[in-house]
Amino acid sequence: MHDISWLDKLKLRYSYGLIGHDGTNQRWLYESQWAYSGQAPLAENMNLKSPYVIYKEAVVGNPDIHWEKARKSNLDLELAVLKNILSTNIEYFTEDRTDILLYGTNRVLPGYYGINPPAANVERVTKNGYEVELKFNENLNKNMHVWLTASLTHVKDKILYKEEPELKDAYLKAQGFPIDQTKTLITDGFYNTWDEVYASTPLVLNDQNKLPGSYNILDFDGDGKIDESKDVAP
Repeated sequence: MHDISWLDKLKLRYSYGLIGHDGTNQRWLYESQWAYSGQAPLAENMNLKSPYVIYKEAVVGNPDIHWEKARKSNLDLELAVLKNILSTNIEYFTEDRTDILLYGTNRVLPGYYGINPPAANVERVTKNGYEVELKFNENLNKNMHVWLTASLTHVKDKILYKEEPELKDAYLKAQGFPIDQTKTLITDGFYNTWDEVYASTPLVLNDQNKLPGSYNILDFDGDGKIDESKDVAP
């Protein structure tokens, strides 16, 4: 076995795990809740009340509610050379988070459902990235010690599934984009003359306020009008 004199440390590590996260401060999400609704009047005489007590379903429970899950992996390389003068640590990590909890007020169900839908584990997000750290550490003499550390981190996430209207245009959805993806109106220069202003695509709001020098906004969906709810793009 040969001794590599310039190599001081070489370590390779890998880990994989599944963790859970309850992610909520609300209790009893699995259980429907009922509220007292009084006594209904009798049809024959509105001043008389039915002898029966009426309850209504105030909160719809979801008996299948459960923790969010995250599958995480981590690959790490540690290397030190030249009597530990130079060292590096390179790490690559991934995370696949499934069954993300979505509360009923944020879910997408038609209005005729009649009540706020129950919370459900319906979203999925992935994340991956890397981190690189380089170190220089040297005693130049007994009175001078020099060290330097440089690091670089890059992380990217993506929403793989989010409960959204099926017929919503893909560029308006959150699915397929990073979390909190910025979406905005796109400009194509400025209006230079009144002729360009008059010939421009009308704005749904404040169209009469356009002047030469205003932004020429792109009609992204091509419907013949500039609407901030439909013409914003990633």
